[in-house]
Amino acid sequence: MITAERGAPIDLIDLACGSTHYRYNSTTGNVTDGGNVYYAQAGFMCGEIEIARNVLRSQFEVTLPWSCTFCQQFVSGAPEDIVTITNYRGQWSAPWACQYERWWAGFVKEVRFDSAHRAVVACVSALSDIGSSGLALKCGRLCQVPLYSSSCGVTKASYRFGGIVTAVSGYTVTADLFATADDGYWVGGTITARDATRLIIAHSDYIVTLSDSIANLAVTDTFVAYAGCDRTFATCDSQFSNTANFRGQPHIPDLTPNLQGVTT
Repeated sequence: MITAERGAPIDLIDLACGSTHYRYNSTTGNVTDGGNVYYAQAGFMCGEIEIARNVLRSQFEVTLPWSCTFCQQFVSGAPEDIVTITNYRGQWSAPWACQYERWWAGFVKEVRFDSAHRAVVACVSALSDIGSSGLALKCGRLCQVPLYSSSCGVTKASYRFGGIVTAVSGYTVTADLFATADDGYWVGGTITARDATRLIIAHSDYIVTLSDSIANLAVTDTFVAYAGCDRTFATCDSQFSNTANFRGQPHIPDLTPNLQGVTT
């Protein structure tokens, strides 16, 4: 039996979205276990398992960087498939070997992004009813499905544009392409260069700000960018002409009907 109290544990996580798996580990090198490779990911950390009064609602959080491929798909919404997570934990049993056993399993409830370029993946137990009910849309003004998904209906290839880098500094990239659209047009979209993909989190004139820098990106490098969406009804209409597929309630009043005209 592996006992966590005997030393610092080594964590492996397997995030499964449909048939796609994202596997990471908490060491500085790749780990192979059960025939699968778990890749070293800087900034990856597993939190403690929180046991609520109702054991079916036990919580678990994982921290990953914004630039992580898994996290990027949550920026403009959630994947259509339920995302499962399995945590394996191990202790060094010998200088040359580590044994792992299943420590926790559940479903991804949400992904929260912070200003430190970190993403907190909040999960609930596999015993929770989220596994049977699936992802449900909530009442809100903003559209709640990912851009370019089958529920959205917008064809991604139609909003694919090529450009050339004219300047780069840290998280910012400058290119003539970005100035061809109004400010904010590219926010929520992505840029791919040097085999790396980054989320665009800000756009003004010729300049965009990325979720993370792209290693070795240089002037005259070519890239591919995709338009973004702020998920408002106005943008869905003016930018994509796709209001028939808008999954939000833009006309929700500021006050509930029973409070109209009430002052306190």
